[in-house]
Amino acid sequence: MESRKVVCLQNITIVPDSDIPFANYLSALPLIRDVDYDDISFVALTNHLDGVLVTGDKKLAKGLHAKGYGNLLSFSEMLEQIGLI
Repeated sequence: MESRKVVCLQNITIVPDSDIPFANYLSALPLIRDVDYDDISFVALTNHLDGVLVTGDKKLAKGLHAKGYGNLLSFSEMLEQIGLI
């Protein structure tokens, strides 16, 4: 298990908010408006990277799913996909 932690941590990149283009914040705004404004950076970065947002925040996941946002996995879904559970 320790080696899996090391592999996961080696693949993490910290991205400052200032590196995310403003247009991505604008596109994230309608998605998080009724959910939680504190999550706008996560959604904006996911859109910018054309990635998948992995979250344990059930309120955020429910709100994004309700608006048809498909680039989302729960934390447990991610663990299943990489074979840790």
